Amino acid sequence: MAVVGASRRPESVGATLFANILKEDFTGVVYPVNPSWQSVGGVRCYPSVRALPEPPELAVIIVPAPGVAETLEALGRGGTRQAVIISSGFKEVGGEGIERESALRAIAARYRMNLVGPNCFGVFNTDPAVRLNATFSNTLPTRGSVGFISQSGALGAGILNYARAQGIGFTQFVSVGNRAGLDENDLLPALAEDPATRVILLYVEALAQGRRFLEVARKVTGRVPVLVIKSGRTPQGAQAALSHTGSLAQAQSDRLFDGLFEQAGVLRAQSLAELFQMAKVFSQGARRSGMRLAVLTNSGGPGIVAADAAVRSGLTLPALPEGTQQNLRSFLSVNGAFRNPVDMTADVPPRGYERALRLLLRSGQVDNVLVIATPTGNTGGAEVVEAILRARDRSPK
Repeated sequence: MAVVGASRRPESVGATLFANILKEDFTGVVYPVNPSWQSVGGVRCYPSVRALPEPPELAVIIVPAPGVAETLEALGRGGTRQAVIISSGFKEVGGEGIERESALRAIAARYRMNLVGPNCFGVFNTDPAVRLNATFSNTLPTRGSVGFISQSGALGAGILNYARAQGIGFTQFVSVGNRAGLDENDLLPALAEDPATRVILLYVEALAQGRRFLEVARKVTGRVPVLVIKSGRTPQGAQAALSHTGSLAQAQSDRLFDGLFEQAGVLRAQSLAELFQMAKVFSQGARRSGMRLAVLTNSGGPGIVAADAAVRSGLTLPALPEGTQQNLRSFLSVNGAFRNPVDMTADVPPRGYERALRLLLRSGQVDNVLVIATPTGNTGGAEVVEAILRARDRSPK
């Protein structure tokens, strides 16, 4: 690969990105390109793309906007078919920037190049066979099971920092920026094909092609959960998105996005905190199922609160079959409630959790069970957790 615009200037994007590639011990060969330097990071530097000893399979471009098209043209003519453009100053600034971006599209189409960007944060792949970090993040990614596509570079950097603090690792990350070439519709299937990716996160300000997204996401979510956080919900946010990445966020139609995500099987998070709570669950191997939920609790109040929250989130709480209710009554307190939520009351022993949970998981009426264990003096927390895990491990749900 080549980094066109690699630099030795401290704290510059070119210096940080090239240093990240070296720190991660990229398994391939990397060529810095910059006429101002003889070497960068101890690696011989080349004055131009034409001076490279071989055509790079991938090029990362970090040069001022007016020179990007010429650089991309030289790469395409030389045989490079993958490019990531970090440089800004394109559609997001309007005017001449729109024309510059159109030129990039034309070059990419002429040489059949896969183009990421411009105005992006870069890409990384934590696969041990690759170990590529072509971003200018100050936080090095950790390997995990989360794939991430982000339209915003800065938000991507913030998420990497937050994820590291939460102990969440990634398989791949792509910052698409202005999406002059590849967009989320191209990248979702690619991430879903990675066997190491258990869940895909998506940050968008707008969708490139709504109908195509629906078709693609439906296929992907059948294999891998997709979680999305979409900004630009208000008129003010939509205007900010337009000036950020040139995206028309259509805040006035945000309900349409909710409907689109629902049809596609994509789960929408309302905040970054919620996005990572969901990601953590799915990254640990949780499987998506249906929308029918049972709440199993040893305290009525928390069960009611959970039921209200579940319904507000679009889940349903079906009444349990009479046979299941009778089975629950056979070993739980007569003072309990058995329709759904199931209130086992405070004196339920750990064994009661296990038996009740196994009954609910076998019931054909529910897809998921939320277990609430409020600490009491009658049962130890560890014993309850162990009972819940035993029941879970014996169920396919």
